[in-house]
Amino acid sequence: MERYQIAAAAPSRKRPARDAIEALDERHHSRMRIEPSEPQRRSRNLGRVLTYPEHEFGRQLRNQRYAQQQVLSGNAKDADFPELAIRMARENVLAQRNGYGQALVFLRPDYAGDNLHFLDLYLQKLQVRNKVRNIPPARANDVREAVELAAHYLVDTDWCRGAPAASYVHFANKLSKHADSEICRLALRSIATELQRPGALHRLNGRQAAMLCNALSKAPERPACCDAVSGLVRHLRLRGLIPG
Repeated sequence: MERYQIAAAAPSRKRPARDAIEALDERHHSRMRIEPSEPQRRSRNLGRVLTYPEHEFGRQLRNQRYAQQQVLSGNAKDADFPELAIRMARENVLAQRNGYGQALVFLRPDYAGDNLHFLDLYLQKLQVRNKVRNIPPARANDVREAVELAAHYLVDTDWCRGAPAASYVHFANKLSKHADSEICRLALRSIATELQRPGALHRLNGRQAAMLCNALSKAPERPACCDAVSGLVRHLRLRGLIPG
């Protein structure tokens, strides 16, 4: 199997001096740079950075998205992770031009269910080698930064909103393992808010509800998480899934 490589995006010398991507470069160049090392928190600026109009990037972005989705779906060896997952966030057309230096191009607007599926796979790939052996501290910091980047997509964009409750189960479970991070707790709060939408818990089974309760309980200082857990318990009782 060929080793997966993410092609670095660079404008060809044969193209006209200005195209859509180069124009985007100029706009972002004039902005204050957003450093990944800044404290992880909700940020309007970061929300604008992580989202983008699809037409600005065209075929190059679509090709990179498809390639990364294939990797996350299993077209890469576990031995290549978490390093490959970290490179995925940094070596793509958006990350090289958005002034932040990171982006997850396997996500796309208006596909909440798919986005949650791929975010779950992404966090899974980031943790592959943790199950086998400890990784160096510097690499552990890179992994944490990648996890927090994934959390920002829940907090600072609307790309993961409106999905059925079951779509949040596994991603919430993985986020809860990083509950010492403020942005991950905020992401759990975002999930809790989604679970309180009318009819959101429809078709949620007992195991899924229990997993969500366990994940949200890792952020008890967030009222939305407490309210969502209460709602999940009511759902379990009404469905006869736990004793009264």
